Amino acid sequence: MTGACTTGDGKRTLGAGEPGGDTGVMDADKEKEAVEQVAERLAEKFPDTDRAHIEEVVHDEYEALDGARIRDYIPVLVEHEARADLIDETRSDASAD
Repeated sequence: MTGACTTGDGKRTLGAGEPGGDTGVMDADKEKEAVEQVAERLAEKFPDTDRAHIEEVVHDEYEALDGARIRDYIPVLVEHEARADLIDETRSDASAD
């Protein structure tokens, strides 16, 4: 099997030749839980930013990676991009003052 496939129970299998391939299944619920933890960590790092806004930024970045075949790194990529977005917003707000 090549490429990632989604099984009927919402789990993603990893194909041969992919990082982590042939080692098991990535559970979609665990992925979502890890992304929720991203929002929690970013809320701690950006205490002056509205929590709902942080969750929206994280959600947008998560959706942007929806079609990614390899899912292992999704939470890390979401956190990286969302943090960059929030830093850019913080800098923009500071320069506007």
